[in-house]
Amino acid sequence: MFFNRRNKKEIFTGKNVVVVGTSSLAIFWAALMKDNGANVSILVAPNKLEKCKKRGMINFKDTNFQDRYFEFNFVSTIKGKVDYCFLASRPSEAKKDLLLLNNHSLKGVCCINFSSFYNYGELKKMRHVEELRGYFDGAITEDKGEIQLLTRSFKVLFYCGDDEAGELRKLLIQAGVDCTKVDKDKDNFEQKLFSFALMNLIILVYEQSVSSLLNLPNMREQIDLAIKEYCLLNKNIEESSVLPEIYAFPDEYKGEFRDANDINLLYSLFTGIDYFKTPILSQWLMKASKKC
Repeated sequence: MFFNRRNKKEIFTGKNVVVVGTSSLAIFWAALMKDNGANVSILVAPNKLEKCKKRGMINFKDTNFQDRYFEFNFVSTIKGKVDYCFLASRPSEAKKDLLLLNNHSLKGVCCINFSSFYNYGELKKMRHVEELRGYFDGAITEDKGEIQLLTRSFKVLFYCGDDEAGELRKLLIQAGVDCTKVDKDKDNFEQKLFSFALMNLIILVYEQSVSSLLNLPNMREQIDLAIKEYCLLNKNIEESSVLPEIYAFPDEYKGEFRDANDINLLYSLFTGIDYFKTPILSQWLMKASKKC
């Protein structure tokens, strides 16, 4: 019942928040900010503005499956002061969404980048925006236009220093969000990236959740071998942590990669793929390309 907490305070009243992207995670942040009193605008490309406006009220199902309807202000340009910017793109729109950040109102604004798996390093080139890498450690899915929060106890990881975005992290904690700051010397970005990519690849290929696949003959062995062959190439990944991370995702999770434009991006998330060194992953990626 995340959006129906008792004694809720409008923590972000008076704050102007811009959300870039139309992914389920972007809608989550827009709903969370609006639910806590912020003035929220969702920034989209001009050629998508009318389509987004016609979407009307968006149904966001909480973890207790209770419906909450939100109406958002979709815009194609930003004017005036912006306090915070959340970037959460769909995979196929990640690079295009970066272009939307070329806005004078976003100069010097802290941009929390939840799309760093798709645009890693790109945001640093845009010197007028202050990037803060974030990771949503939970599950949200979209089905038939409805957004559903699947994880009752989710966390938000911030990869930053002690003095970065302190006010934002404090406000989010007051709003009921479990925030964790990850020190640079404990950066587990590659670990999270591989678990995320592998889980989405498996869902795309087999159209089933990981937990259901583990009951099939030889499937557990294949998944273990796929993890092992990739970890041999990437020493920064802790092999024993991967399976628990992907197994933790709810069966209702639909995955992020759903069309032909996504498969090249998904392929790029696996570094060092070689048919002879990573045969299982290579075969899965080939099967995925045929499905999209």
